[in-house]
Amino acid sequence: MCEFCEFCQFLLLIEKKTARGVKRFCASKACGKPVTVINGPEDETSA
Repeated sequence: MCEFCEFCQFLLLIEKKTARGVKRFCASKACGKPVTVINGPEDETSA
């Protein structure tokens, strides 16, 4: 994964399963904001 937080530029995101599907959040304890991810060709759900 080559994604980073758009708010604090932290290089690690975590995925959490919610009622609305899987969402990615910043792994930094100081930030923790949800990150919007543009679906790219590396997504497994598009196959």
